Amino acid sequence: MKRLSLAIVTILIHVTVMAKEIKTEIIIRSTPEKIWAILTDFEKYPDWNPFIRSITGTVEEGEKITVNIAPPKNKAMTFKPIILTKTENRELRWLGSILFKGLFDGEHRAPV
Repeated sequence: MKRLSLAIVTILIHVTVMAKEIKTEIIIRSTPEKIWAILTDFEKYPDWNPFIRSITGTVEEGEKITVNIAPPKNKAMTFKPIILTKTENRELRWLGSILFKGLFDGEHRAPV
């Protein structure tokens, strides 16, 4: 019997004194290995997430990656988050900032 996994993506947004959180959860009926392969295949992100134009870099803790996003009806943006956690077949988490650290930070977390 294949093990089912729950992938949770959390984006934390901190704006000066106020903190807001946007949280999305989805159940993916697949093995952790298959989910991990999709999460770490940066070249294919635009195939399943048109919001993300590209992600480049090495999936290793402490490494910076480059993410180019294009929100609908908005200007494209590039930011360079740092991989905080890489636990194969279990969790991928990164933290990025827009403008400067602490004003508008986004943490993306995908436990498998």
